[in-house]
Amino acid sequence: TTFTGDYSAGKSALSLAITAAAQKAGYRCLIGDVERSFSRTQATVCGVDLKKLEILRAPFGEKLLDDIENYIYSDKRKKPAFVVLDSYSMLSPRNEMESPNERAGMMEKSRMMAKFLRKIINYVADTDSILLIIAHDYLTVLPGGRQKNVLAGGDAMAKSPAIWLKLYARAIKKGDARIGSTITIRQKKNKVSGVQDAECELIYMFK
Repeated sequence: TTFTGDYSAGKSALSLAITAAAQKAGYRCLIGDVERSFSRTQATVCGVDLKKLEILRAPFGEKLLDDIENYIYSDKRKKPAFVVLDSYSMLSPRNEMESPNERAGMMEKSRMMAKFLRKIINYVADTDSILLIIAHDYLTVLPGGRQKNVLAGGDAMAKSPAIWLKLYARAIKKGDARIGSTITIRQKKNKVSGVQDAECELIYMFK
């Protein structure tokens, strides 16, 4: 599954709420904290049991993805895993981390993720596990001046997930202060079974 949307659309908060539900359902739960922004306070408010949660960090993308593979598939006798990768957009390949700042590494990143997705789809299926990938949308300008939101990672990120949830947030304000968000969630599916397109709305209050 992939969550996409603008910054501060509620992707991480929603993933924490789902992690709490996964814990109650008996899944082993892990969060790949790519952005190093995991908040124990926010996780607790969202219902996550921190004692049953593993946090994974790594110095570069390949190591983090390898560790996620091992967590899901290292011992199939264990309970199914629920893994959140937060976020793909900040994941950097080793070559990019070790190269000069002016060197672009987008193609290396896309190739790294495409290979990982080809492998992990089988591991997830074999273990009845779930992988949730959070990614940011980017606005690009097309020929003729048209604008389009695109997903970082290209075709692999758009076509590999079974379910794609796109989040849109509108501010809830009290005076000039933002106190929460109204979040619209739209579902797209790459698989033909079940409901293809669906939409729901939820209220997320900051306090």
